Amino acid sequence: MSAKPELAGRSTQIRPPSGPYRLRRSLPADLAIASSDWPSLVGKIPYLDVRLEQSFRFGHGIWRAVVLKDATYEKWGTLSGGMTMLVESAGETELVAYHGWRKVEGFEYIGAEKTLDAIESLRRFLDGVNDERATLGMPPLVLSGRGERYVRKTFEELQRPGTQLHPRRQVFEQMGGIYRSVERILDELPRPHLFNPYLKEISLGEGVSSSVRGSEYVPEHGQVVMFTLALGAARRTFVGLFLHELGHALARRMLGDAAEAKFFEERHGFLRAKGAFLGVDFWIGREDRVFYQTDLEEFLAETFMHYVAAGDCIRAHMASIDDGKVARCWAEVYEAYRDMYFCGIEYSYPA
Repeated sequence: MSAKPELAGRSTQIRPPSGPYRLRRSLPADLAIASSDWPSLVGKIPYLDVRLEQSFRFGHGIWRAVVLKDATYEKWGTLSGGMTMLVESAGETELVAYHGWRKVEGFEYIGAEKTLDAIESLRRFLDGVNDERATLGMPPLVLSGRGERYVRKTFEELQRPGTQLHPRRQVFEQMGGIYRSVERILDELPRPHLFNPYLKEISLGEGVSSSVRGSEYVPEHGQVVMFTLALGAARRTFVGLFLHELGHALARRMLGDAAEAKFFEERHGFLRAKGAFLGVDFWIGREDRVFYQTDLEEFLAETFMHYVAAGDCIRAHMASIDDGKVARCWAEVYEAYRDMYFCGIEYSYPA
């Protein structure tokens, strides 16, 4: 491996001092990923089994049945990022398992009014960002998606006397936790990330494609899309997917510079040949996340997610490597993220 080149400087970069003076930051504890494995709750939540746990983590919920004539409850959710629906019968024990699981791994139900407050708070936050983007001659960072429209429509219906919502509509109550979490994540990023020309829109709650299961980044529009499935999933799933897609926006910026692209191509190729990628389970499993990273841009996006949400995991991974060349390669990648893209900030979380 060649030595790390002097990469092109940018007006938004800050070179911090090295050593013990380096800045530390963390996501809120409920959004951080503390372990590369995802510990199971089976045996801790009544009636929860492996099949149900996986289903809930993927965004499927249990509701009182109003459609299925032969069932008291129904399991409902999307089969993919699109609008293909799963509706099947479920029992009362599955309902108990679902609510027990949600209290631990789901987004908090904060109520209708606080949900609207969370949306407005995120919009005010983005208004401040967009004031700064305007001074740089950049278009605004747009917040869009069916999620907000869904919440506002549901809130309007709740104001009518005697309104009884379809049980599935109860899912809107978790949306406040989602919008609140999106603001918290964006606020913990160094400000230059919000001035990335490859980040133009955040869309929450779309169902436009059945070929993508949870989220995607649309490069031609600079759009981070969180599909309906992700909005009903575990916090860990949502955070992992959201940060991964934000990471794609940064990856596009990285690969747009020839020197930076060469630097990361060399190190990605070396780590791929050595089978030294870090896998953090937040979706289907660690092996699946490792496989994703055989593509350079996916590696950059996933490393962004690791850096912000699982900082302790990535440092533990580097410390566990016995091969000196592999360890140095990982250190060069980590240091490039830290010093070039995160203003010297590292993320760590209380035990």
